[in-house]
Amino acid sequence: MNGATRCTRLLGCSYLHPHVIPDPHVNSITLGKDDEFVVIANATFWSYVTPAETVAEIRDVISPVAAAKRLQDLAQVKLILGQVMWLS
Repeated sequence: MNGATRCTRLLGCSYLHPHVIPDPHVNSITLGKDDEFVVIANATFWSYVTPAETVAEIRDVISPVAAAKRLQDLAQVKLILGQVMWLS
């Protein structure tokens, strides 16, 4: 979008219409009796944090807000560590 955004689907950017549309991709799943919780995150989060790490980090957290904060902190640490270059 001429440097305005790399996304083709955004909310709140009506000035970019019709090139950017506010229609999200939707994926439906059926939860089973063994499912404990659902984590909704973007592709950047999943590129740094594995599903196993996510579950280990929040399985025992009662508050959804506290769980979200822990995942945010974990992703930020992983992002920073992934972008640090060591020179020797």
